[in-house]
Amino acid sequence: MVHEYLKNQIHDEINGAINYLEKAIEYKNKSKEIASKFFRMIEMEIEHANCLTNMFNSVDKPADVTDASFSEMQKSVINDYVTSMGKIESMKKLYWSK
Repeated sequence: MVHEYLKNQIHDEINGAINYLEKAIEYKNKSKEIASKFFRMIEMEIEHANCLTNMFNSVDKPADVTDASFSEMQKSVINDYVTSMGKIESMKKLYWSK
C-alpha cells in the first residue's frame, strides 16, 4: 500500500534530518565546512519529508483499508511530522547559537 510506504519514508527522512542536525552541531566548532554540508543535507531531508507528506495527503484511501486503520496511519504521520519538526527547529536554534 502506497500510504504505508510513504509513512515509512516520511519517518526515515525526518530521522535523517535529525541525525544530520546532530552531526552539524557536533562539527560546528570542529569544521565549519563539514557542519555546513550536514546542514544543507538537513534542508534536503526536510524537503523530502514535506514532498512525501504532500503525496501522502493527496492519495485517496484505498478501498481495502478500514477507516480506523487509515485514520491511525494519518495520525501517525501527523504526530511524527509535528513532533519531529518542532525538535528540528529547536535543534536548529542550538546550531545557530553555537
